[in-house]
Amino acid sequence: MATTIPQPAPTRWLRRSLLLLTALVVLLVAFFVWRPGSALTAIATARLRLIGIESTYVQLGPYRIHCFIGGTGEPLVLVHGLGGRALDFAPLMLTLAREHRVFALDLLGYGGSDRPDVNYSVTLETGILRQFLESQGLTHFDLAGWSMGGWISLNLTSQYPDRVRRLILLDSAGMKFTPSFDLRLLAPHTVAEMHELEKVMTPHPEQPIRALPGYGRVPGLESLDIRYLSMTWGLSGENRVPLSVQQGSSRFLTVHERLLRSATSGQKAV
Repeated sequence: MATTIPQPAPTRWLRRSLLLLTALVVLLVAFFVWRPGSALTAIATARLRLIGIESTYVQLGPYRIHCFIGGTGEPLVLVHGLGGRALDFAPLMLTLAREHRVFALDLLGYGGSDRPDVNYSVTLETGILRQFLESQGLTHFDLAGWSMGGWISLNLTSQYPDRVRRLILLDSAGMKFTPSFDLRLLAPHTVAEMHELEKVMTPHPEQPIRALPGYGRVPGLESLDIRYLSMTWGLSGENRVPLSVQQGSSRFLTVHERLLRSATSGQKAV
């Protein structure tokens, strides 16, 4: 009569553990394949929590607004653009939170915030931003806005200029005004025209922000103030190249690098 030799308990435990681990990996891969956006959101949020940036909500009147708050230092408020969300700033927040108390909110109708059936406008979102700042007790802060978020930040700054310590605009939309210069300057075709645009866009050139060492330059434009390059330069991969002045390509600061440089230096980037 054959006898069955029982397997040692450690062997059975190891096999069960491997089966559970395999099942977990399969579930994670399936989740990432079927819901890649949700998976990336979860990963980004987890990375922020690891450094102390919390995902939370504030109640602003009838609206529930989602935001990320964390870090130590001077307060820095981040405002995302059209079709964006606060989590778009996650790579930046990982660095900025080392020296700043970072506040990044989802505007009304975006991200994890409420999405009511209302007449969305820059005026409405500016009001949401103002209420958010008041809810956090922020009376003196740095403010950075990306695209539409730059428009909203400009709008708020025009209403409360004494509250904003530094205004940082990233590829920003703007406020309506009657220009005092020829609009054809915004599409320069020569180096001379580019210098004329530089004079218009840099009314206080005594402290220009120059490209970092090693980033290269276009001949004749070495002193160009990078704070307005997005108006006259296009983005090709990670490089900024001239739209009109074809005198070679040059890699200047990307959007993320410009915000990091502006937020951690003593210069404004408007």
